[in-house]
Amino acid sequence: MAVLKVLASPISGNYSQLPAYTLEEIKNADLIIGEERKITLRFLAAVGCREHEYRLLNEHSTDEEKTELMKDVLSCGTAILFSDAGTPCIADPGYDFVDMCIKEGMEIRTLNAVSAVTAAISVSGFYAETFLFAGFPPKDKADRLKFFNHMKNTKQTAVIFERPYALIRTLEELKGVGKKVSLSINISMPDEKNYRGTATDILNLLPEGIKAPFVIVIEARC
Repeated sequence: MAVLKVLASPISGNYSQLPAYTLEEIKNADLIIGEERKITLRFLAAVGCREHEYRLLNEHSTDEEKTELMKDVLSCGTAILFSDAGTPCIADPGYDFVDMCIKEGMEIRTLNAVSAVTAAISVSGFYAETFLFAGFPPKDKADRLKFFNHMKNTKQTAVIFERPYALIRTLEELKGVGKKVSLSINISMPDEKNYRGTATDILNLLPEGIKAPFVIVIEARC
């Protein structure tokens, strides 16, 4: 299965700050996807991969070019997507490309995640020029109902946290929201797993008895 890894790179542009395990992932990747040619070449030189195959994805990329790029990823095995600085797909090009890759059945993973919020958004494939960080749902039943009703009505992509033991309950409650959701489990860990679909779709895919740290991203309603 083809894998797209979404890399959070140093905002400073000092790629020497990347940890050793991330550098190893970059060296082992089949394809690097950057935003601008000059910065991509500087990135490859900094991580010791001057001869690495690369492609570009930015605000000027057409739908046809994104489709061709997706085909390249499908055929190459493992690709890494990074932006000029920081985490891709958040007020940055790339979310629609990630969306295309998810729809093609690729595995999407984070790499060098520095924030659970931004990492989860970056692999969701959801629009995130702006987003709502809603935090933890209230424990009180009435307040919790209001919380999920707000998730239903908000026009922004929303991010919520919840305790590991409440994963199934939260997905059950999200059925009533009626939007697609992206569930990221064990972000940045070896067994990281990302699911996307309706809450019902994801519930049907989860292993029985699962309990793990997770983040949920809820699609915007236009």
